[in-house]
Amino acid sequence: MKNYNQLINKAKSFYKLNEFENSKNCLLEVIKNFKLDTKVKSNIFLLLADLLSKLNSFKDVEKYLLKYLEIHPNNSAALNLVAKNFSRLNKFHESEKYYMKAI
Repeated sequence: MKNYNQLINKAKSFYKLNEFENSKNCLLEVIKNFKLDTKVKSNIFLLLADLLSKLNSFKDVEKYLLKYLEIHPNNSAALNLVAKNFSRLNKFHESEKYYMKAI
């Protein structure tokens, strides 16, 4: 692929077809092979978290949501997503901590 936008568009196409694994692989390739500005990188972290949630890979969801929060630490929607994901992992103390941060 010549640029990361092509891979992102390919990932979106796979997503629309419910081919989440292929979509995830495209986005991981973007992160691995391109120098990205902060806005693009943080958006990809959110997309990956969404994809991984659909694939029930909640430990990986945690990884990308926390990476997103490194860039946007006060984003209440992301804090809620982290809290919800911790609940899925039965990490209720961590979940409560992120829900409280979101308030």
